Amino acid sequence: MFPMIDGPKSARKAVSYCRFPPNGTRGSAHTVVRASGYGINEGYLSNYADDLLIMCQVECVDGVKKIEEIAAVDGVDCIQMGPLDLSASLGYLWDPGNKKVKEMMNVAEKGVLKSAPGDGGGAYLSGFAMPFDGPEKLKSRGYHMVSGAVDIGMFRNAAVEDVNKFKMSLVEGCDGDDDQKDSKDGEEKTAAVEDVKFNMSMVDRSEYDNDQKDHKDSEEKTAVVEDMKRFRMSLVDVSEDDNDQKDRKDDEEIIGVNQN
Repeated sequence: MFPMIDGPKSARKAVSYCRFPPNGTRGSAHTVVRASGYGINEGYLSNYADDLLIMCQVECVDGVKKIEEIAAVDGVDCIQMGPLDLSASLGYLWDPGNKKVKEMMNVAEKGVLKSAPGDGGGAYLSGFAMPFDGPEKLKSRGYHMVSGAVDIGMFRNAAVEDVNKFKMSLVEGCDGDDDQKDSKDGEEKTAAVEDVKFNMSMVDRSEYDNDQKDHKDSEEKTAVVEDMKRFRMSLVDVSEDDNDQKDRKDDEEIIGVNQN
C-alpha cells in the first residue's frame, strides 16, 4: 500500500516498484525476502505477480481530483481512501466527520466505482470504518474492502487495557489493605482503651489501698501513743509509790531515833 498518491504518474511509479525488470524497477534480490521463503521458493519469480495486491492511498485534494485516472492505471488493484489526511488537506485537521470532508469523500468514492473493477480495467474501493461511518455504511456506498482497525492501534488498545487493569488491581489491593489497616487500628484503639480502664482501676485500687494503709497507720500510731502514755503513767505511779514508801521509811527512822 502506497500513501499519498496524488495522480496517475505517482500511481505508475508505485506499480513499477512492485515489479521486477523489465516490467518494473524492483530490486532483484528476491532470495532474501520473506515472500520467496528467503530463496526456498524457486518458482517465486514466475508467479510473484499473481500474488501482488497493489493499493494506492488517495488522501489529498489533488488525488481526489484525479482519482478516476489513478484507478485506471494498469496494475493498481485497489484505491484506499484516507479520510483523516483528506480532512487535513481540506483545512479541517483531524475532523473527518466534517460535512465538506464527507462531500469530498463521496466524490472520490463515485470516481473509483466508475472504473468498473469487475471488467478487469479498474480498481476496487477500500476504506477504514470510523466511529461516525461504520462498516455497514461503507458497504451500502459500494466499498469492496473495509478495514476495522490497524494492527498498531489494536496492540496499543490491548496494552492500555492491560495497564489499566493492573492499575485497578493495585488500587483495589490498596483499598483492601486500608480496610485491614482500619480494622487493625480499631482493634488497637479498643485494646488501648481497655488498658486505660485497667490502669485506672489499678490507680483506684492503689488509692483505696493507700487509704486503708493510712487508716491502719493512723490506728497503729494512736495505739503507740496510748501505749507510751500508759507506760509514762505507770512510771509516774511507780515513782510516786517509791516516794511514798521512802517518806514512810524516813518517818519510821525519825521516830526510832527519837525513841532512842
